[in-house]
Amino acid sequence: MSFAKKVVGATGIITLAGVGARLLSFVSVPVLSHLLGPGPYGVVALAGSVVALGSIIALFGMDVAYGRYYLLEERDQRAAVEHFCWGVSHMGALVVATAVGAGWYWLGQRWLPECYQTVALYSFFAIVMSVALSMSNMRVRLGGNYRKLAFAPIVGALVSLAVSLGVAMYWRADAMALILGALAGMLATLVLLGLPAKLVFFSQSSLPANKKWAVLALGAPVTITAPMFWVVASSDRWFLAEYTTEAVIGVYSMAGSVALLGMILNTSISSTWFPEASRLYGEQKAGALAPLGELWERLVVGIAIAWLAVAAAGGDLLRLLAAPQFHSGAAYIPLLAAGIFFYGLFGLINPAFVLARKMRYVVVVWIVGAAINIGLNLWLVPRLAAQGAALAQCLSYGLIALCLLAASRSILPMPIHWKRLGLCLLMVVAAGVIMSPAWADNPLLSLLAKFPTGLLMSILLVRVIAPDWYRRAFIMLA
Repeated sequence: MSFAKKVVGATGIITLAGVGARLLSFVSVPVLSHLLGPGPYGVVALAGSVVALGSIIALFGMDVAYGRYYLLEERDQRAAVEHFCWGVSHMGALVVATAVGAGWYWLGQRWLPECYQTVALYSFFAIVMSVALSMSNMRVRLGGNYRKLAFAPIVGALVSLAVSLGVAMYWRADAMALILGALAGMLATLVLLGLPAKLVFFSQSSLPANKKWAVLALGAPVTITAPMFWVVASSDRWFLAEYTTEAVIGVYSMAGSVALLGMILNTSISSTWFPEASRLYGEQKAGALAPLGELWERLVVGIAIAWLAVAAAGGDLLRLLAAPQFHSGAAYIPLLAAGIFFYGLFGLINPAFVLARKMRYVVVVWIVGAAINIGLNLWLVPRLAAQGAALAQCLSYGLIALCLLAASRSILPMPIHWKRLGLCLLMVVAAGVIMSPAWADNPLLSLLAKFPTGLLMSILLVRVIAPDWYRRAFIMLA
């Protein structure tokens, strides 16, 4: 199987499964948004932002180091690499989860006076399971079992849906429904992805000391960038908590959950792009640059099409599924989705720095980007509220991605057709500006009216960026 075919095929499987899982999560929105209102969504958004930060710090970059060294080591050393990376992440998860849970218990009364104890317990278990999920996800990716990677989130979404609806309808119509649903979904996904043997957690790795330091050195920069990523991805909720209300955060969070549809393709691509690009580069070195560059520009257009789909359909989906008090969030979706596009672009760039072991560039750019994000939130949120938070996130992700793109050109100089790629991106932006407003008062009619235009635009973009794929598809359909 060719490099491109393997990446695109696996990406397609994971994307379809991700769309299915996300649609399952939306099944609960009409019921839960009416039963709960915006407040509980705001509570979970604040708690989730801290869980996200704690999980990345606890992980200590071991998922990245695991992927980098496992693939490039000799086979007799791979088990030792796996053993060491899992052990470090396991200890980090327990330490950080305990600290975050205790922090919520002692300090959480200021922000969440009614449920800070519940949030403390949720944070502990969520961080432990998030770290385990990240490592299990990488383990499955390294094994090339992309079908399992696709299937597990669907089951997790089903379990989360059932638990959230059951708790809200028959026990408690508050944040507990969302919390228990999230934990149950994570646990089900983890069970399906699987864990390595228990010896990984309770014994010493045979990896030589110099290799251990090399693995830690690769993971350490991720620990520095983790708080910076959190600032850009999650601090907007805390600025909104300072200047607005839980209800505003809940509306913003609901809009963000719709915008995250674009993250499905990003995640699918990163799940296959990093391990397969690493394999190809490890085998061919300079000879891999041409096929890497060709596929890279096509994947960029792919995540741009995903942005167009979310920007065009997101507002209509929100109005179709959620209670009326959430509908104002439709205005934030195109900007939040644009931020996700830029984060996806970063995901396509980052392997260059990992393979070259030059993560210091990534650290510097993320620190600068996070500082700019704080300044933008301080300036925009008091003036524009949630719209300002969305704009700050979009601009920050864009700055980070474009700066790293410029730096990566000297590290992994893949041949890119910039004029062709730029033309495609301009077409996407123009289409997004036209298609993001509602085309009809009825959201379902608006979606149906936009669909043919979006489909034709996607076909045209494929024709421009990948004429060989277009011809092959045309021959197959003829």
